Amino acid sequence: MFNWTPIDIAKGWLPDFIQFGMPPGGLRVCKNLLPYDEGYWPAKGKLTYASGAFAETMFRAGCFYTEAGNFYSFYGGASKLYRLNIDKTVTNVSIASGYATGDNSWNFEKYGDWLIATNYADNVQILKTFDTGTNFANLAGSPPKAKFVKLYYGHLVLGYTAGAPKTLRWSALEDVENWTISTATGADEQNIASANGYMTGIERVGKSLAIFFSNSISLMYWSGGDYSFTIVENAVNNIGAIENTIVNIGGIVYFWDQRDIWAWDGNSEPTPIGMGIRNTILDSYNRAYINRISAVADQKRGLIFWSYPSTRSSAGVCDKILCYNTKARKFTLIESDHSALNSMYTGAFTLEGLAALYPDLDVIPYSFDSNFWLAGNPVIACCDNSDTKVATLTGTVLTGEIKTSLIKLRDQMTMVRKIRPRIQGAQDDITIHTLTRYNEDDSDVESSAATVSSTTGYADVRATGRYVGVKMTTGLHNGILEVEAEGITRGIR
Repeated sequence: MFNWTPIDIAKGWLPDFIQFGMPPGGLRVCKNLLPYDEGYWPAKGKLTYASGAFAETMFRAGCFYTEAGNFYSFYGGASKLYRLNIDKTVTNVSIASGYATGDNSWNFEKYGDWLIATNYADNVQILKTFDTGTNFANLAGSPPKAKFVKLYYGHLVLGYTAGAPKTLRWSALEDVENWTISTATGADEQNIASANGYMTGIERVGKSLAIFFSNSISLMYWSGGDYSFTIVENAVNNIGAIENTIVNIGGIVYFWDQRDIWAWDGNSEPTPIGMGIRNTILDSYNRAYINRISAVADQKRGLIFWSYPSTRSSAGVCDKILCYNTKARKFTLIESDHSALNSMYTGAFTLEGLAALYPDLDVIPYSFDSNFWLAGNPVIACCDNSDTKVATLTGTVLTGEIKTSLIKLRDQMTMVRKIRPRIQGAQDDITIHTLTRYNEDDSDVESSAATVSSTTGYADVRATGRYVGVKMTTGLHNGILEVEAEGITRGIR
C-alpha cells in the first residue's frame, strides 16, 4: 500500500506539460477556482449590481475616486460612455454626436475631479467634475487623437498619437488644456524612432513610465528644467507587450507578449512567469479582438485577472479569465461570458437592495458583519452581456474542476482505493473520479463519480492503470489545500 498527494499547491496549474510527464502534484485542469495563498477557493459568477442597463455592450471600464473620496465607475462601448453612479443607476455621459470606437479600446485617466477618456478614433474627451458632469466634451487645446493616456508628474501624457504609432505628446505642467509646445510650460512631444514595433501601452513602473511597444520597452523619467522628461529608448529589447494586457500591482508591471507572460520592476530584465501555461493561453486568445482584453488587479489579495476572448468565443465575447497570484506564483482559469472586466468599489447595501439580490437568506454567502455590505468595498466587476448591466463577481459559486497529474510507479499497475480531499467547509457538492491509463497515448478512463463520506472523509473508489490521477468537481467551500490518495501496486503479467 502507498499514499501520494495528487495536488501540490506550489506547483499549480500546468496545462502545457505532457499529460503523463507533468511534475507530481501539478494540475492539468484548474478551472473556476481562485489561487489564494492558502489554497484554491471557489470563483463566483455574476451578480447584478446596477439597477440601470446600458444601451449597448460595454468593452472597457475604469473606477475613479473624487477628491471627496467617492467612487464612480465609467464604461465605454462602441458609441457611448456611461457613468455608474453611487445609487447604482447609470448615466449616459457621451458627447452629443457619440463615438466611432471601432476596433479601438477606451483608456481613462483622472486629473483631480476631471476624467479624461481616449479611444484614438475620436478627439480626446474630458468630463469636468466627473461625479456630476452631464456630458463629455472635446479636451481643449487641440491635443492629437491618441490610443493611450496617463498622468505623470503633472503632465497629461498621450501615446500612439494620430498617424504616429511611436510618438508621445504631453501637456503643459498642471494644465491639461494647454498643448502648445513650450520650454516654459514643459509641453512637448517625442517620437521614439528606434522602438522595436508600434506602441501598445503606457503604465507606471516604480517612479518611471514604461512605454510599451510590440517588441521593446522604453522608459520615461521626470527630469524637470527646460525639458520635462528624459526618455531611455529600448531599455528592454526583444520583449514587448500585447495591447491591454499591461497591469500594475505593487509597483511591478505584468504583461503578455507573443512568447510569454512577464513581470518587470523597471530595473532588471523582465522575468518570465508563464512556464507551464504560456502556450495554452497565448495560443487560445483571439487576436482579432485584442480591443476586448482587460487586465485588472485585486490589490488586497495580490491577484491579477486577465479577461480575454478565446478563439472559441462567439463574436469576440470575453469568455475566459486568467487569474494569477503574484505572491504564490500560480495560475487558474475561470470560464464565464462577460465584457469590460474592471475593479471597482461598491456603494453600501440597503435592506431593500439586500432583499433584491438575495431573496433567500439561506444562500447569502457573507456574514452580516462582513465589510462586503459597506460602501467602498473593492470587488471585481464586469458588464453582464445577457442584460448589459454592471455585475460583480460575487454571485453563485461556479462549478470548480481539478484534474491532477498522472503518476506511474516504476512499470507496475496501480489500483487507487481511497481519495481524501483536504477541503474546508461543506463537502456535499464534491464529486471524485479516478483517471487511469494503461499506455501513454491512451485517453483517460474516468471512473464513476464517488462522494466523500462525512464519517471518514474519504471517497471510496476502485480503478487500476499504469498511470493514475484524480478528477474533482467542487461547489461551495472555503478552500482546497490538497488531495490525498491511497492505493496498492500490482505487477504486470
